[in-house]
Amino acid sequence: MIDLYELVYKVNGPIRPVGDSNTDAIRLANLKSLTELVDNLLTDINALAKDNEHSQQASVKKIARCASGFITDIRAGLKEKDTL
Repeated sequence: MIDLYELVYKVNGPIRPVGDSNTDAIRLANLKSLTELVDNLLTDINALAKDNEHSQQASVKKIARCASGFITDIRAGLKEKDTL
């Protein structure tokens, strides 16, 4: 069975440049598509964390904590790997 990661790349297409202008133009478009998807997913996860952090329902709060922890880990990882 194909996992979600593989499925996204199968639908989106490769993003690594190969040094051929025509191929790399397609891969740039693929990269832009992928970054838009990631941005939307991160926005959704962040909103989920913020919108539900004070919920009185245990199951909702558990999901909000998971989302919040993920966002915190992403932020820490980006600061740690500050390569730009």
